[in-house]
Amino acid sequence: MTPVTPCPFPESSALAHQAADPDHYADCYTVDLPCEADLSAYLTAFFSLPIMRLERWIISVMGTPSTVQDVAALASGAADSLSLWQVEQRTDDQIAMRVSGGLIRTWLMREDIANGTRLYFGSSVEPIEKPDGSKSHSWGVKAFGGFHQLYSRILLAGAARRLKRIKS
Repeated sequence: MTPVTPCPFPESSALAHQAADPDHYADCYTVDLPCEADLSAYLTAFFSLPIMRLERWIISVMGTPSTVQDVAALASGAADSLSLWQVEQRTDDQIAMRVSGGLIRTWLMREDIANGTRLYFGSSVEPIEKPDGSKSHSWGVKAFGGFHQLYSRILLAGAARRLKRIKS
């Protein structure tokens, strides 16, 4: 398995247009698996990670719970939401979700490569438009950008390890 590395959004990404907008914050990471994994397996592995279960629990305390069954429904395509995330676009190989009422999008994609699967994970944050028409990001986006990048790498690496273990 290759290490998680930053990369540009693929042109086929549901978030490519936002990543190309200089006003948006966007990041994208990739890792290659030495096995095959479909989107359903990737979503299940990703949203079932212990660290993601903790995030989902924190969100549930704020009033938007999710269960293992909810993860399974999202992964299978039977549901178009999970906790705060609402599906905006889904194909056989990728899913783009928007955080309810927010400016944040989460994106996961998989693609076939020689001898395995390439996994992608990315995020984008729209800027806030000020009364004068200018745009900027909230202090939270600026303050937690480094943490978010590390957290994204941890999530993608964890999902890849879980998939490799399951598929081996």
